[in-house]
Amino acid sequence: MNNRYRSKTDVEISSFEIIDFLKKEKLYISSNGIENISTNVSPLENSNPTSLSWIGDIRYDINQLNSNILIVKEKFENKSNNKSIIYTSNPKLATVLIL
Repeated sequence: MNNRYRSKTDVEISSFEIIDFLKKEKLYISSNGIENISTNVSPLENSNPTSLSWIGDIRYDINQLNSNILIVKEKFENKSNNKSIIYTSNPKLATVLIL
């Protein structure tokens, strides 16, 4: 993991841990099955390779993002071979609960 984006207070969370949590909260729908680890949450316009971000739209060019875990709506249209994409009924609520 790139230490450039880490601080002493960072906590690691894997996409699979997020999925387990969202299942318990009844917010999980599906995922693309790719595992990544995040140490922080970032806004879309200032994402970094160790961050988690949420997207409220069903269309967004994820090639512009550095985040490695994305929380998105069920009907989100983009795919990725290296980012974890977790589909949920409410990405904003899911992200707040994860925090």
